[in-house]
Amino acid sequence: MNMTVDRGDIAPSRFARIEREGYFTIDADWIVPALCRVVHVEGPVLEPCAGAGHMVRELRALGLTVHAADRFAYPETIVPDIATGVDIFALRSLADYRFVITNLPYREQNAILAHILPIAARDGCSVAILARSEWRSAQNRSALVHDNLRFAGEVALTKRPVWVRPPIASPRHWFSWFVWSPEPRPAGRDPFLRFAATPLARAARIEKRGTRRTAGAPAKPAKEPSRPLRRAALAASGRKRQMTAAKSGSGGSGTPVPDGQIAALGPKRRFSPARLLCAPARPR
Repeated sequence: MNMTVDRGDIAPSRFARIEREGYFTIDADWIVPALCRVVHVEGPVLEPCAGAGHMVRELRALGLTVHAADRFAYPETIVPDIATGVDIFALRSLADYRFVITNLPYREQNAILAHILPIAARDGCSVAILARSEWRSAQNRSALVHDNLRFAGEVALTKRPVWVRPPIASPRHWFSWFVWSPEPRPAGRDPFLRFAATPLARAARIEKRGTRRTAGAPAKPAKEPSRPLRRAALAASGRKRQMTAAKSGSGGSGTPVPDGQIAALGPKRRFSPARLLCAPARPR
């Protein structure tokens, strides 16, 4: 078995990585709206690592003007106007854009961000990248995240994205959107943290809550009591009938109860299931 370990992995992977980091954001139809529900995204938008164009298509579906580029030309792109042969490290200005939204190549995330974040801050452009949720925790990213006052916050996805279809295994990593603003955070303000579900999952939860609150909805069946509690309840019920009969001066069948039998019943005690369960077992 061929085992590969990549930087940032939490465990070795038994699958070789796709050539040229060709992991397209094929779940962009819910990942992009998840970002836009939390962060106010304005155009024009630059997608510098567009791949086959999945994010570009969804951003345009939301009414945004998007310029798409990539270093490589991939077959079967889903948008026709992706500029290819464009090296992101050759980028010198973002003055024409309000946002950079992208899924960066896995092995070059740190280097690309170190290059574009100062340009974005200078030109008043926000940046949002999709990366593994644990990406922001590494100590070697302190200049990008922990000590960077322009790091605005994180939008954590509550569903794991799929990267290959048909899937060869269940998705392994959680992903988040990480957002930088051109303006530094005010003193004392921490980066935000928001959680974003898929629209279908969110709608299903709302519908489920609404069903529970609907008037006339069938109640959940009560749980059947355990055997020791049933026995205790029956014993207490029989004792209560005996005490009632004793007070009225007759047995359950209408016959008088002798005084000695009334005295033998003793004082009435309140039934406690917990007391019964905690009592030592009697020898049989």
